[in-house]
Amino acid sequence: ENDWTEEKLQEVILQWRALSAEEQAAALSSPARSQLVNAIHRRLGEEQAMLALGDIETSVARQKLLVNFASQLGIDDQRLTVHESPE
Repeated sequence: ENDWTEEKLQEVILQWRALSAEEQAAALSSPARSQLVNAIHRRLGEEQAMLALGDIETSVARQKLLVNFASQLGIDDQRLTVHESPE
């Protein structure tokens, strides 16, 4: 599923929080984790590209949402950063 709306991300976070610590640890060490990290990174790249089109406020807000989403899931990846100006 390719739904990156705030509502969907919040739903996933709630599902994550409902898992036991063992289930979370297993998920973070599974191959699915790297797939999720890569998907978040791709989506961040798309949002960062929007900066060049001038919609800075929306792009930054969406980037922050994605970085926070990753953080809430215990994902710490240096690639997942917010850019506030076009590069």
